[in-house]
Amino acid sequence: MNTILNGLIPRPVRIMPLDGRFPALALKSIYVSDALRRFGIRVMTAFKYYGKELQVHAEDKADIILDLDSSLGPESWRIDIRSKGIQIIGGNEAGLFYAISALEQLLAMAFARGLVQAAFDCGTIEDKPCFEWRGLMLDSARHFQSKDKIKEVIRLIAQARLNVFHWHLVDNQGWRIPSSIVQGWGDMDAGQYSREDIKEIIAFAAEHFVRIVPELDMPGHSGGLLRRFPQYACDPQNPGGEFCLGNPEGRKFLKALLSELMELFPASSVIHIGGDEADTVAWNKCPKCCQAMQSAGLKQMCELENQFMNEMTRHVVSCGRRPMVWCTGATHPVDTIVHTWQSVNEILHTHTLGNPMVNSVHYSCYFDYPANSEDPRCNWMPELSEESVYNMFDVNQETQSVLGAEACLWTEMVPEWRVISKIAPRLMVFSERAWSRPEHKDWHDFQRRKAQLESVGYREFLGRSG
Repeated sequence: MNTILNGLIPRPVRIMPLDGRFPALALKSIYVSDALRRFGIRVMTAFKYYGKELQVHAEDKADIILDLDSSLGPESWRIDIRSKGIQIIGGNEAGLFYAISALEQLLAMAFARGLVQAAFDCGTIEDKPCFEWRGLMLDSARHFQSKDKIKEVIRLIAQARLNVFHWHLVDNQGWRIPSSIVQGWGDMDAGQYSREDIKEIIAFAAEHFVRIVPELDMPGHSGGLLRRFPQYACDPQNPGGEFCLGNPEGRKFLKALLSELMELFPASSVIHIGGDEADTVAWNKCPKCCQAMQSAGLKQMCELENQFMNEMTRHVVSCGRRPMVWCTGATHPVDTIVHTWQSVNEILHTHTLGNPMVNSVHYSCYFDYPANSEDPRCNWMPELSEESVYNMFDVNQETQSVLGAEACLWTEMVPEWRVISKIAPRLMVFSERAWSRPEHKDWHDFQRRKAQLESVGYREFLGRSG
């Protein structure tokens, strides 16, 4: 059946169209309880964008009703459109938030020819997420983004029903968080968030049902930090980018930084501690590292690195949080989330170790890669088309430990003013793969729905202020 109900992105679990349509002009009123008032304001604001004013009425007289029904389940939602009006129901507040996101797409299609001709097709839409982890990683270390830009990114991903903002805050190029331990970055300090900024961003993310996963990368990717604290490098005269694995004082220092990070993000249940791409050259030459390896009865420096990472993950656990690390092929306690990024083989291997995983395999998820041949790039970067994103690895019975997927925007080549232009064009396709069931995957149908939404101005709606 040709109906606007079949135009939604991400694709819902179930669409049940019914005969009949009714004009938007017939919608005059809305009911929402005081506890859900902000959701009602969002619906009224969306209708107003298309030229339709709604009045607040009692429940038994309203044309549009917002409500909660816990039997639907967390993050789930339902929209019932009948000739007498519209019911928008969430399994919890997050589900209601996502239901309104879907309604906003329906509005764009219904109002495509203006208010007078606007009409809604009758039917029911039911939906729930396939994956619990639907994320975007933003690198604020290589290029700093303002507080307002971070909020813009969070609002954009929430509209696409992503629920994790992984915030890469520290790398060789910058330290972006306030600290009583780390001070005096000199010319590297090209931007830093205050404690008040972080509190405001945390509150904004919570309002949009997005949880923040902060990252403090170690033992590599630490050149900037080691230039400020060279005593924790293998060679203080040439500190490089890796912490000395054989220096117990360096481990204490990093644990103190992690504790400080967790104080800054008190509601973040998951703490990312990096762990990838460390250069072993300095370690292999370092007497302290070699002695630590021998004392622990280890044969290879990668084993000492793994011991170091597991010590850091235990510190995170001792603070009541859950650790997350980039995949290196090493073995971690099963409570550690492993973030796969190099290949699907990482997913297959990590599954055998029993760790939960998040899929960010670069050739499907790295949004810093060029979308086309005109997009500025590093010479080594492959092109990442929408179709490549859509064809990301499908979770099956052998890899059910995958929690979900996360797109990544590394910013070596992406200053602040390019962030949205790198995220937005591929966000719809990623959101469908992160939310919808794999058996519903249909590239050509996705293209049809995306073209329909773009043709009716949905992207302009998303780009409005507020």
